[in-house]
Formats: sequence, C-alpha cells, structure tokens
Amino acid sequence: MTAISIGASGVTRRLGRPRMAPLLGRLALSAATTAASLACAAALLASVWWLASLWSEDLPGPAKTMPVFWDLVSNPFYDNGPNDKGIGLQLIASLKRVAIGFTLGTCVAVPLGVL
Repeated sequence: MTAISIGASGVTRRLGRPRMAPLLGRLALSAATTAASLACAAALLASVWWLASLWSEDLPGPAKTMPVFWDLVSNPFYDNGPNDKGIGLQLIASLKRVAIGFTLGTCVAVPLGVL
C-alpha cells in the first residue's frame, strides 16, 4: 500500500514522479534551444537569400522585400476594389474554396466507399 501525504511535494515523491522545478527547468532549456535553433535557421536563410540576390538581378534581397512584406501584413483586410485586396481577404477566400472542395469530395467519396 502506498502512503500519500497531504503536501503536493510529498505526493510526487512517494509516487515516483519528477518534481515540478526540474521539469520546468528542462522545458525552459528546451524552449531556449528551440528558439536559438529557429534564430540560426532564419539567419542562415537570410544570408543565403542575400547572397543569391547579389548574383541574380531578378531576385530582390531581404532589405528590399521586408518593407513590402510589412505593408501586406500590417493591414491584411483592406479592400480597394476587385483586384486590390488584402492578404487576409485572399486567404479567407482560398480557405473557403478548399473547404467547399473538401466537402464536395467527401460527399461523393464516402457513399462510394460504403458501397
């Protein structure tokens, strides 16, 4: 029979589970490692992109692309007519088409699969 004490730390020690402090430390280290890996990958990608833009006249570099990207992301739901819409409205329209196609495909495929 397992003895259980009233304190939370006593319960975790008697049941053999790890304490919360080492677990949180490992999670923080894992998050820091993941963030550092993502930062290094982004820096490597930007460096390769920048070098490729030096060799190619058709490829704009990161410095020229970031202001345009910021304009797209800063106001994603603008609507200036039929051919000038924000990226958020375009994304919603695309997801709507995907959902309709998936629903129609499911309505056809499931009964055929049952038959």
